[in-house]
Amino acid sequence: MRFSSQSFALLAFLAIPLVIVLGVLAHQLIDPELARGTADYVGNYALLERLRQACLILSFALAGGLWFLAFGLLLVARQRSLLWLVLAFLGPLGLVAVAVVGRAPAAGGERAAWPWRLAREAAIFVAIVVLAHFLVYAKNEVLIAWTAASRGVESAVIIAEQTASSGMWAFGEFLQILFLTGLFYLVRPLVGRRKPT
Repeated sequence: MRFSSQSFALLAFLAIPLVIVLGVLAHQLIDPELARGTADYVGNYALLERLRQACLILSFALAGGLWFLAFGLLLVARQRSLLWLVLAFLGPLGLVAVAVVGRAPAAGGERAAWPWRLAREAAIFVAIVVLAHFLVYAKNEVLIAWTAASRGVESAVIIAEQTASSGMWAFGEFLQILFLTGLFYLVRPLVGRRKPT
């Protein structure tokens, strides 16, 4: 099976959360207090702390590299100039813009149907964002029920804990919605359209 640039863009995009989670996990697992009891406690502590911070910084740098790789591969798949890579700084919204634009137009392409295409793409965007929001909401409801059951408390206790730090929860949900929106726009051409044979 031959993979397209779009498929590799999707794989790079899916690797971003994995890289960040592994970097944060490595950051939490490295304990600078392991230097306790060594001959050079201060030096070893500083070395372990630098290693700990380096894991975090490296994971975010690698995630940024994967993001630009996914964006560049999408541009190649859409037959667009790499100058469009500037839109990568808009995050998933830039990805949506490139995905909506589609392939480079043929000479004398259809320009008369642009209002209908714009309306259709706006409706698809709203549908994708609503679907992403629904999935994040459903995931949170399942997570609340599971956490309450595993801790042996009522769901209201878990909801109260989340409400106490609602800003962090809201920001996390926003990031999840952005990720799912970008993911749906990357998957859409792979499952929605087949090349004519």
